[in-house]
Amino acid sequence: MTQYNYLEMFLEESTDHLKAMNEQLFLLEKASDPIKVLAEIFRSAHTLKGMAASMGFTQIANVTHVLENVLDEMRSGKIDVDSDKIDLFFEAVEQLEQALEQIETSGAEPTTLQELETKLSQLQLKNEKVSIETDSYDESTEHVINQAVEQGIPVLVIAVTVEQTAMLKGVRAYMVVAEVDQFGELLHASPSTEKLEEGEFEETFTLTVATGLSEETVVERLSLISEISSVNVSPYVGKKAIQVETKSNDSTNAEPSSVKKTDVKNQRSIRVQIDKLDDLMYMFEELVIEKGRLEALANQLNHEDLTSTSEKMSRTISHLQDVMLSVRMMPLETVFSRFPRMVRQVSKELGKNISFQLEGTETEIDRAIIDELSDPILHLLRNSMDHGIELPKERVATGKPGEGTITLRAYYSGSKVVIEIEDDGAGIQRERVLDKAISNGLITLEQSSSMNNEDVFQLLFAPGFSTAQAVTDLSGRGVGLDVVKTSLQSLGGEIMVTSEEGKGSLFSIVLPLTVSIMEVMLIGLQKETFAIPVTSILETALYAKKDIQLSNNQEIVQVRGRLVPLYSLNQEMGLDESDADEVPVVILYQNNELAAIKVDTLIGHQEIVLKSLGSILKQTKGLLGATILGSGEIAMIVDASAFFTSKRGGANE
Repeated sequence: MTQYNYLEMFLEESTDHLKAMNEQLFLLEKASDPIKVLAEIFRSAHTLKGMAASMGFTQIANVTHVLENVLDEMRSGKIDVDSDKIDLFFEAVEQLEQALEQIETSGAEPTTLQELETKLSQLQLKNEKVSIETDSYDESTEHVINQAVEQGIPVLVIAVTVEQTAMLKGVRAYMVVAEVDQFGELLHASPSTEKLEEGEFEETFTLTVATGLSEETVVERLSLISEISSVNVSPYVGKKAIQVETKSNDSTNAEPSSVKKTDVKNQRSIRVQIDKLDDLMYMFEELVIEKGRLEALANQLNHEDLTSTSEKMSRTISHLQDVMLSVRMMPLETVFSRFPRMVRQVSKELGKNISFQLEGTETEIDRAIIDELSDPILHLLRNSMDHGIELPKERVATGKPGEGTITLRAYYSGSKVVIEIEDDGAGIQRERVLDKAISNGLITLEQSSSMNNEDVFQLLFAPGFSTAQAVTDLSGRGVGLDVVKTSLQSLGGEIMVTSEEGKGSLFSIVLPLTVSIMEVMLIGLQKETFAIPVTSILETALYAKKDIQLSNNQEIVQVRGRLVPLYSLNQEMGLDESDADEVPVVILYQNNELAAIKVDTLIGHQEIVLKSLGSILKQTKGLLGATILGSGEIAMIVDASAFFTSKRGGANE
């Protein structure tokens, strides 16, 4: 078995470490105590280096080796942390991510990392002097160790002696360090890990480790490594009081620790390929469909045993549904973590000082939705940076701090997830939006005078709309926010805007927790059955034909004192209307707006599985997808948002 049998595992774990490095680098610039953050970045770089070396990817191993050297010198205070160095670290993470992508597609690492390695090497101090005394901790390292002790984390000092006859001392030392990384946090090495791996030590070296394992267990695990003559362990009791025997005593004679033992909890999780989860979800969706058929059959036959079995199956499948949905749920952190680096880079290009805040990253949502969220959020963030946040001089002139703030937050609201992008910038100029909309022919001057702020701000999402005065890499081309709204509507979501000129803007995205299984209202049109998502329905009503009014060739009805436009779903679907004296009407709600659609019959609620329409029918207006009912009949799912667009087209277009 070659190392390429482990390629998938290497790529997954390396991606996780780069993601962790990216998150910690964002915190580093603002950290009051950077030592702890540097330690986290160092640990990820060190692990990545070891994995790359074991897989034979020398370019990645060399870059991460130099990177951890620089980080180690930063931890010891020999190199200062500043914005330029953090920029270089971000560049290193980005290039390493690209290297992993190339390995995934071609199986070979790129040969273009040498320049990055050179840049990182230039940060290192020359004539580095490292003491090999076991008690020679520098101030920053001792601070980290003391913090661990204060938090109740056991810290051990391990003295390891390599046999005099060992041919490759560096390899043995690397194996010891790698094993230590498996059960604890390496806080200090004497000599340094670089010198250990190069074999630049006599026979004995020491490691200071934070770990929950007992001294006995540490001795047992390290003694299994060949050509190690002795392992001696003592608890850390202060810089001046460390007493570690370095004589070549047999490692099996080590005395047990008097320190309270702490069990290390194993993480009860496994990695599962997404394809397998998708297959499992597909089979469960089929089970939901069969549940509907069983319920329909039980109602039809009215058999007591069959009805009882059907009810038990329904309860079991409902519980299974909760479990399945929880498996598909992913934290929004997987999306949010991509943006700090982008915001930092773009803000520098724009010459703006922007503080980027993340809140509610632990909020979970269906993976199918997460996969589609990156682009809409990216557009909104770029919009806030370009149009919202002012230049530092402009902010100071208006009494604001020179640094602007953009907050990306998420939280639950009932059965929905809300994602907000908020900035404290210039806000949206209502009159400027109206002028642009009138010049583009979106609205008339008369209409503009009666529009509230929410209606005005929704004009921003019209195709081709832009208030930018010049075309830049970020804006001015009239492409962006209309794509955002279209993408969110395809996910069953909506977007709302609030803004105050001079104070800032808030874009709120409201999304369902999942799009694969939804509750719908089944309605009948002639002999056909259609479904409307319950989340889009305010209420249903029965109207007499005499109560339906006509205004400017548009039918309208009164709903709680409001005049609401009434559309015919039969006409939208290319079917003939019913001649009944009373008309069933479904009242739809979206973004504080109401719309009504008349149907032939109201059938009832049902839980359904959303199926894609396929490539041929995917672009059909007015339809979200289709589902299979318990009777085996196929029902189309109506896209309620189609009845709220300013320039509507029929669903049968």
